[in-house]
Amino acid sequence: MTGVSVEELAQKHQALFQEYSSLKARHTVLKKAVKKERMDNASLQDNVKEKEKELRKLQGQLDILAFHNERLSKRIEAVQEIETKGSHFSLLGGTIKKELEKSTQALDAANTDLARKIEENEDLHAELSEINHVYTDNLNKLYVQIAALEKRIEDLQDERSLLQSETSSQSSVLVKEKDDLTREISRLQDDLSSKLQLLDEYQQHTASNDGAATDLTVTQLKSALEDQAITADQQIKALENDIKGLEDTIMHLKSEHLATSEAANEKTKRLEKQMVSTETLITELRSQQRLDSDSATETRIEALEKDLLNLQQSTESLRAANDTLELEKAALVKDNTSLREDTTGIIDRLTEEVRKKKELLDTMEQKIVYLEKQLEEQQQQISLLQEHVASYENALTTKDSDAQLGHDNSTHEDEHQPFVYPAPTEELAHGGGGSGDDDHSDVATSSNGTLSEAPKTNKANTSGDGGDNNQTQDGLNMETIIQDRENKLKQYYESRVNQLTEKLQVADSKAKRFADLVGSLKDKLIEENETKQGLCKEIVKLKEEVVKAKESLSTTESKYQEQLDMLTEYTTSLQMEVSKAQTRSPT
Repeated sequence: MTGVSVEELAQKHQALFQEYSSLKARHTVLKKAVKKERMDNASLQDNVKEKEKELRKLQGQLDILAFHNERLSKRIEAVQEIETKGSHFSLLGGTIKKELEKSTQALDAANTDLARKIEENEDLHAELSEINHVYTDNLNKLYVQIAALEKRIEDLQDERSLLQSETSSQSSVLVKEKDDLTREISRLQDDLSSKLQLLDEYQQHTASNDGAATDLTVTQLKSALEDQAITADQQIKALENDIKGLEDTIMHLKSEHLATSEAANEKTKRLEKQMVSTETLITELRSQQRLDSDSATETRIEALEKDLLNLQQSTESLRAANDTLELEKAALVKDNTSLREDTTGIIDRLTEEVRKKKELLDTMEQKIVYLEKQLEEQQQQISLLQEHVASYENALTTKDSDAQLGHDNSTHEDEHQPFVYPAPTEELAHGGGGSGDDDHSDVATSSNGTLSEAPKTNKANTSGDGGDNNQTQDGLNMETIIQDRENKLKQYYESRVNQLTEKLQVADSKAKRFADLVGSLKDKLIEENETKQGLCKEIVKLKEEVVKAKESLSTTESKYQEQLDMLTEYTTSLQMEVSKAQTRSPT
């Protein structure tokens, strides 16, 4: 029994020693593999950290570009685009905390800029309301002035019609007076011709008779002279009546027309002198008619002939004056027609200018209404964008909180899940012939990324003669176990590497989408800025047009005033000319 026990112990000791040496060799190999895997894992972690740094740098650059690229309108458009497209930011939500902080900062800046822009829009709206108020005031003033001008034009037209009626009545009166004067002149000419015939008969009668019949002739002459004296008395009375009528007409003309020309005054004075001389001659003829001799009567008859010649000359001068009055009347009629045409042309031109100004004011009102509508639409869009910004801020806050909670949970789980290295488990069965038992452990990868070892027990076949076969079989089993563990470790780390590469690809795709989103937002914001600049330019143009309209209205007012002054001066000059013509016409 002792020998058997010693031999069995020696065999067992040798088997254990061989197993120990094999396990030691396996341990060294596994130790080297673990070191290698640790080094690979460390390098992969370094690569992941570098990739994360690069990703953060890219995201930081994108955030800086988005932040500095006209924060107000671009962020508003970004929020609107994100709300329409849906889940662009949901892909990026909760990955990086800095991105969320930067986005919140950008939103704060956008809100401040939005408030500033709202204040600017309110100021612009106030300016537009003031401009509209001033515009309506000026428009009402212009309407009042236009009504006053139209009323004044109507008054001037009434005055012109009155002047025309007065000139026509005065011209008819002048024509009647002219006819009366021509009749009186013809009657005087008939009287003078009859007197000349009597004188010729008297001279013939005195020349044909001889000295014997002187007494008869004297008596006949006396009787003829008496008849002539009677007729002369009648004619003198008629002349006196005519002279009285002429004196009345002259006094009437003097009272009505004090501002006549010098020629008319000289003519009237000459007529008065002639009338006075004729009156003196008539009185002398009456006093000395019966006492004078034949020679005295002849001389007096010659004086009467001279007076008649003077009267004929005066009638001719009156005819010439009448002709000049007719010419002046024709000139006044022409001036009146030209004045009528000028006034009608001025009135038409003024009405056309007023119509054009009204059309321009209507177009300006339409433009102002259109701009007010655009401002209201922009204010509505701004209110909608404010609502979108508020909803986006709420979503970002919720996403930030969810991301923080997920990050804390992941770090907590990683800290509390240690890495489990594979370790073989053995069970030695002591039997009658020095047999050894080998334990096989399978390495499996769990969902957490840890290695678990599943032990397997194999029954050892104890036999006294097959010790070498058991040792070789144990060595083969150990190699297969080591190979399986190495393969499983490779598969585990390859799966981890694949997961990391997939995460990097997802991050790259998200970064690319974010870059595309930023580019589209830039384009849309550029278009929005262009539209805003166009609106600003239109507002500036409208302000300039309003200023120009005010200037043109002021110039038209001044022109209307000047034209009215010219019309008043022209009407006064016409009235003066008409009054002068009235004073000249009776002479």
